[in-house]
Amino acid sequence: MISYRKLAMRVLGHPLRVPTNAPRPASHRVTALALTAAMVAGMAAPAYAGTYYIDNNGGDITVTKDAEGNVYVKRSNKTYDADSLGDKDEDGNVTIKGGTGTDITKNPDPGTGSSGTGSTTGGSSGGSSSEGGTTATPAAKSNLTALPSEDSESQDEDKVSPDGTNADPNGSDSSEGGEENQTQPGENTGAGSSDPESTGSGDGTSGSDDITGGEKNDTKPDSTTTGGEENDPQPGDSSAPGSQIMYTSANDDEGTPTESTTVLKTAADNFKAAAQNVIRIINKLAGNDNTLNVTLDNVNITAKNDAALSVEGEGDTKITLRGSNTLINDLLHAGLEHNEESTGTTGKLTITSEKDADGNDTGSLTATGGNGAAGIGSSDGKGAGTIEITGGNITAIGGNNAAGIGSGYNSNGTTTIKIKGGTIVKAQGGSGRGSSGGAGIGSGDIGSGDTGSSTTNITISGGTIVEAVGGTTGDGIGGSSGNRSNSTTVTINGGRIEKAQGGQGYSTYDGGDGIHSDGDLTIPGTASIGSAIGGSGGSDIVSSGAGNGIYSGGKLTISGGTIGTVQGGNATADHKDGGSGIYSKGDLSIEGGTIGTAQGGSGRSGGYGIRSNQELTIEGGEIKQATGGDATGGDATGGTGIGSNGTLTIAGGEIQQTTGGNATGTFGTGGSGIRSDGEFAIYGGTITNATGGDATGTSGNGGSGIRSKIAKILGGIITKTKGGNATDTNSGDGGHGIYSDGALTISQSENSKSTTIRTAQGGTSTNGTGGSGIYSCDTLTISQRDNSTSTTIGTTQGGTSTNGTGGNGIYSSGNLFISKSAAITDATGGASTDDTGGYGIHSGSMLTISDNATITNATGGSGWSGGNGIFGAAMKIISSTIGTAKGGEGKTSGGNGIYGVGKLTIQKATITNATGNKATGNGNGGSGIFSDGMLSIDSATITNATGGDADNGTGGSGIRGDGSNDKLSIYNATITNATGGNGKSGGSGLFGKTMEIISSAIKAIGGRATGEESYHTGGAGIAGSESLTIKGGTTVQATGGNATGNGTGGSGIRSGSDSSSGSLSISGGTISAAGGSGKSGGAGIASSGTVSISGGEIEQAVGGNATGENGTGGSGICSNGTLTIRGGEIQQTSGGDATGKGGTGGSGIRSDGTVKIWGGTITKATGGSGKSGGGGDGIGSYGVLTISGSAKIETAQGGASTDGNGGSGISSGSILTIEGSANIGTAQGGASTNGTGGDGIHSDSVVKISGDTTTKATGENSTGGSGIGGNSVNVAGGTINTTGGSGKSGGAGIDGDIVSIGNIDTPLNITATSPDADNAIQSRDGKKLDEIIHLEENGMLGLVKLVENGVTRLFHNGVYTKSIYPAISETHPLGEWRTTKEPTCTEKGERQRSCTVSGCVVTETEELPALGHQWSGWTPVEGGSREYRICTVCHAVEYRDVSHNSGDSTISTGLRVLDSTQADILQNAQLVRLSQINDVLYIDVALETASLQGVLSDLTGLRSENIETVVFSTERCTSTLSLSDVAALGAGDTPFTLSHSGSTASFIVGGADHSALLR
Repeated sequence: MISYRKLAMRVLGHPLRVPTNAPRPASHRVTALALTAAMVAGMAAPAYAGTYYIDNNGGDITVTKDAEGNVYVKRSNKTYDADSLGDKDEDGNVTIKGGTGTDITKNPDPGTGSSGTGSTTGGSSGGSSSEGGTTATPAAKSNLTALPSEDSESQDEDKVSPDGTNADPNGSDSSEGGEENQTQPGENTGAGSSDPESTGSGDGTSGSDDITGGEKNDTKPDSTTTGGEENDPQPGDSSAPGSQIMYTSANDDEGTPTESTTVLKTAADNFKAAAQNVIRIINKLAGNDNTLNVTLDNVNITAKNDAALSVEGEGDTKITLRGSNTLINDLLHAGLEHNEESTGTTGKLTITSEKDADGNDTGSLTATGGNGAAGIGSSDGKGAGTIEITGGNITAIGGNNAAGIGSGYNSNGTTTIKIKGGTIVKAQGGSGRGSSGGAGIGSGDIGSGDTGSSTTNITISGGTIVEAVGGTTGDGIGGSSGNRSNSTTVTINGGRIEKAQGGQGYSTYDGGDGIHSDGDLTIPGTASIGSAIGGSGGSDIVSSGAGNGIYSGGKLTISGGTIGTVQGGNATADHKDGGSGIYSKGDLSIEGGTIGTAQGGSGRSGGYGIRSNQELTIEGGEIKQATGGDATGGDATGGTGIGSNGTLTIAGGEIQQTTGGNATGTFGTGGSGIRSDGEFAIYGGTITNATGGDATGTSGNGGSGIRSKIAKILGGIITKTKGGNATDTNSGDGGHGIYSDGALTISQSENSKSTTIRTAQGGTSTNGTGGSGIYSCDTLTISQRDNSTSTTIGTTQGGTSTNGTGGNGIYSSGNLFISKSAAITDATGGASTDDTGGYGIHSGSMLTISDNATITNATGGSGWSGGNGIFGAAMKIISSTIGTAKGGEGKTSGGNGIYGVGKLTIQKATITNATGNKATGNGNGGSGIFSDGMLSIDSATITNATGGDADNGTGGSGIRGDGSNDKLSIYNATITNATGGNGKSGGSGLFGKTMEIISSAIKAIGGRATGEESYHTGGAGIAGSESLTIKGGTTVQATGGNATGNGTGGSGIRSGSDSSSGSLSISGGTISAAGGSGKSGGAGIASSGTVSISGGEIEQAVGGNATGENGTGGSGICSNGTLTIRGGEIQQTSGGDATGKGGTGGSGIRSDGTVKIWGGTITKATGGSGKSGGGGDGIGSYGVLTISGSAKIETAQGGASTDGNGGSGISSGSILTIEGSANIGTAQGGASTNGTGGDGIHSDSVVKISGDTTTKATGENSTGGSGIGGNSVNVAGGTINTTGGSGKSGGAGIDGDIVSIGNIDTPLNITATSPDADNAIQSRDGKKLDEIIHLEENGMLGLVKLVENGVTRLFHNGVYTKSIYPAISETHPLGEWRTTKEPTCTEKGERQRSCTVSGCVVTETEELPALGHQWSGWTPVEGGSREYRICTVCHAVEYRDVSHNSGDSTISTGLRVLDSTQADILQNAQLVRLSQINDVLYIDVALETASLQGVLSDLTGLRSENIETVVFSTERCTSTLSLSDVAALGAGDTPFTLSHSGSTASFIVGGADHSALLR
């Protein structure tokens, strides 16, 4: 414990005088406390070798390392020889301490420099201790002057403890000695000693010794003194200036300031103030191992007109930080100045720090530069050389225009900054002084008119940069936008950059970049960047732009590491662009790492999130969010999220979100999520979301999610890409999900396996066009490389539009190819309120869907006009699958499911649903499949093709080919359901101007007609407005639509229209057709022109019923022109019934022109029933009706009538001719309740029957219709069975105004049945039968039978015999056969029989077969090699050569010879003899009936035994068979039989007769 008084005595040099027996005044106590605090605070830490205090009185410090490597320290307040470098330091490791203390220099040879400094402790003057037993240099002069001691008096009230409290007045003071103490050798009691070996305790004692200095102490050699009241001066001592401490008042008043308190306060203030002395470090040692080591220990310097600390020379300098250090300059100099020398080289400056036990830096440095000078680096106009930071906590503040760390204003030369460790707490570039500012780390600015030229290289490989902030226009790390002509290169090899902030723009200069490199820049995996932010444009200057977050003037490579936020600055000037988050003027390669947020700044055009001015490649890493800045310019573009002015390649990595900036200008365009102004290629990686920016200006367009000049998507996954919206109510289009100015290819590269686009969506528009999901201005290709790869597009959605056109799901203005197993799940056009809906898939040229491509759904958007599901100017769908193609709903027209403007080809494809949508206004419904040109459906399967409904128009067609000069061709196709839409008039199921259906299966249904007008017609099942051809193995089910109002039901199959003539040809297939019902029914099969049926099978042709008043049932088959049936089979054709008042039944077959039935079979043709209009005819014609050739009509049935006439079975309004070999099974008139029954066959003109025809005609019984009736009936041949009806008035079998029956040169057989046989044939001109009937037999059949009640009367040879025969008797009763020519062995005979009716010359002749020879056995010719046999009938002789007869009755064969009982007799030598003469095998059988049997190989196998001919003989017949002919039939197991029965031979092979081969 020490008393205040003694403390004051030792400090002041005299006692504090106070009145006796009075308490010491408070002023004394305050003085003592102040002095105590000042001394405790001024006590230096243990001083190591080479330790120097940078106090105000010691002067500047210069540390020099000479060319030989010696280190000297020079103080400016000391006198040295003229050429002296100062005091030599022994080991060259120099420590410069802050505060006030005595320097310690380790110098073995004091004479080499000026006098050394000692270490002054708490005494007035004390000696200095020296390590290692060396002699201490004389001490520096003391700050305090020794004064006389005061008298001794009680000290109790003056004692104070170290904590400032009074000690116990009764306690002992062990630390206090007498007035005089002597320090013993080896003892250390100086608490203020700077000797590192000093262990003095905090109370000024030494360790365990409780000794303080007495009033007088002698300093001994090798000892350390404490301050007593008086110390003997040592050599080198000097007295302190008298002005330092003065105290004269003896009566201090506690409340009045005294000189002593003022002096003490001044001393305390001087202690706290920063030193104004400066430090200069010079290293002249060049070469290796040249480093000069200097430690800054709590140095605090504020310099005036000089650098607080400057480092110079060719050698390297290492500054180690201890404690807190501050270096401040006010003018033109750096805080820590390191200038590149103008001559020679400049050594490297290294800044590091001492570390604690955990390896943490304990030293810090704050360096502030003056105007134009860096905080750490060069002064105005200088380069900074090489600065390396490996440790410490650094704060560097640049002066105006200068860098925080780096070069000063208008610098020349080279600056190299290497940050390898430590923490840059803040590096702040200076703001501009009438020009631009400097970088936080890097280079300063070059002002206007200055000519500085520098190169700055910045390498960051370790440590942490907490904050690097550029001054006005300065970069956070880099340079300044005011000196972009200079070269600044940044290299990042590691470390952590928490924040790099560019400065605000100024004048014509843009805001600074967060990180800026004029050359290449690499960010590796070892690096970490928290944020890099570009400066904004000047707020009050209209010409400055914004800075970028990270900028590279060369190639920028991000190979790893972490980048948190990179943000471009905002540009406030209306003609300047926002900065980019990341911007490379050269190539940009992202190979790995993580980018958290890359944000472009706003401006005239928004900055990019990530931008390359040349090639951009993304091969790996993760980009969480890249966003373009907003655009405020009138016609500017929002920034792109990720963009390239050249090519852009994505081969890997993950892009989670990339978004274009919005555009607020009048004509502004939203930015793209991803954009390439060159070629864009994706080979891999994942894009989770790419979104275009919105446009809010009156005519602005939304940005695209992905946009490129030419695009190739050849791998990877795109989860969602969306175009921006155009939100203003004037105009402007929505952006596209994926957009290419040129060709767009979606497939695989050689190295990729799959390409997936899950969602591509266009942006919305208020008055413009909605954006497309995928859009190409040229060729668009969607395919797979091969079967081992996959291309999948999930959903492509066009954007909606209020007053414009909806966007398309997929759009190409050129060719569009979807091929090679590519799969599209959903392509949907956007809706439009007042314009056209977008298309699901659109091609402005050829659309090709081929090679197993799959489209699950393609749907057009709704609108004023509905959009089409799939659209192409021309289209091919080949070997592919379409699930659903559906048009959008519209007001003026519904959209089509599939629409080809030009040629549309569907080949080997499968379409499940093609649907047109409805029209809700006055328009027509869309078609399921529609082509304005040629439509070809070849070997395809279409499950459903459905037309859309129309509220006030015509329903759409299921399938429609509308080309004016083109054909709708359907070949080998399957159309399960083609249905027309409902409407005022119904749509057709299948419609074409010219249509051909070949070998196909079709079901077609016309739409319902809801209109009330008579011209509102139900849709046809199948309609060809000009021509329709059905042939081959086609199967057709066609149904016309009903008409619910006053219109006509649609036809099942129809050609032509009400305004144009058509042609209908059926030459094959199987057809079922039904007309729809209506006021008048539709026809089953109809043509406004011609109908030709030459083949195929019509299972059913049914006219629709007529439900309206005076309506007409539809005809089964109908033609307004010529109707020709040449072949095929019509199983059933029937007219529709008429149920309304005055209705007329429809005809089974009817023509308003000519009917020609020249062949084929009509199984049943039935007229429909009617009311007063009459029943329909089975077969009817308003014009000529001809039945000829091989035509066969099994049943033709007229329809019944309630109040009118029954329909005729066959009827003609003109000449009706039955000729040739025609066969009419039944022609039956229809019944009538209150009218006349119909005739079986009727003509309003002439009925002509001739040739070898067979006709059965029956009049209706209810009212006595005629079997055959007409104005004139002319029968000249054929077989006719005609029956008149037996109704109220009996009908005639044949009835006409004029009847003529005769047979000049053709057979004639008439059976006319009537209730009255005499009137069975009736001519209304009054002629009798013998005048009507003129039979000219002439060997021909000529017979007329008149039947009444089961009995027959005959006309023979013109004579009415009135003979009565059973009705079932032969036409001519023939007598017995008589032979007119006998047959011989080799010639046929003949026999005849004749009609037994007297006068009849009809004779029947039959051929008799030749008898054949009756041979005897073979007899040898004497003396020769022949034998002969003789016919027992005609005595003919036959010889044969037996010179080569084997004499064997067996041969090596499987042949068998069977008798009439089918027993094998080949081995019976008495019945069968085999012999081979030359190449002929003779098989002789001694029977009249026998057969040779086996398989063909048995015969052809004989050729191996040199047999070429087989002669098979029985008793009456011989057959010769050439084995070469047999071989032509084929070998194998086909069985054959060569049979003889009497003189008849046959050769049957496999059931087929080949007797023609026998000779």
